[in-house]
Amino acid sequence: MYRMAHVFLSLDQLGQAQQVAAATAAALELRAKASESTAEARSPYGACQLVLAITAARENERASAYRHLDLARQIAEKVGDGRDDYGTEFGPVNVAIHAVSVAVDPRRRRPRPRPSPETSTTRPCHMSARHGT
Repeated sequence: MYRMAHVFLSLDQLGQAQQVAAATAAALELRAKASESTAEARSPYGACQLVLAITAARENERASAYRHLDLARQIAEKVGDGRDDYGTEFGPVNVAIHAVSVAVDPRRRRPRPRPSPETSTTRPCHMSARHGT
């Protein structure tokens, strides 16, 4: 499911990526947060938190993005460096890379400016007539 979330993310299908990553993280959460949990159990959960951080950042949901990033960072500290459980490459370095992406992702959706009530969104009559529009 983690890979599917990444496919949706790469296709800019943020809603689907978020749904898949959130459902997967929810299914893994109890096992990943258990005191006797292993790095193998924590890595997929942490990797899903990174997907959720990226989707939130691209939707301009900054607080949510940083909340998921903080969860991933906590898990990464327990997982440690140099691991690649289930091909997630999850660990402190991967979290640091995602933190930069959350901060500067150029694909972040920008809110569209809304015209103020005083601003007309139509062309003046003389411009429409002159330019044939």
